[in-house]
Amino acid sequence: MSIGKTIEPKKSSGRYITPLGLSIVGNMLSRNKFVQHCDQRRDLPKHSEPQIPNGDIMLTMIGLLIQGKPQFDSVNEMKSNP
Repeated sequence: MSIGKTIEPKKSSGRYITPLGLSIVGNMLSRNKFVQHCDQRRDLPKHSEPQIPNGDIMLTMIGLLIQGKPQFDSVNEMKSNP
């Protein structure tokens, strides 16, 4: 007995990026206290926005890399998306 409709995959030239990878990696990083470790490091070079913790910058860069966006400037695309 089948419930619902059968979903047939369709070939597409589009690129799909799902947020599942972000949640998996985010969960892994929170379990090993990655952000706290980055925030405690004192030997990291100073950056132009000292009010932003090092851990937040690292999480942002890792999130961009997971999405296939290696340039930090890509973070500006997310500013309008709450």
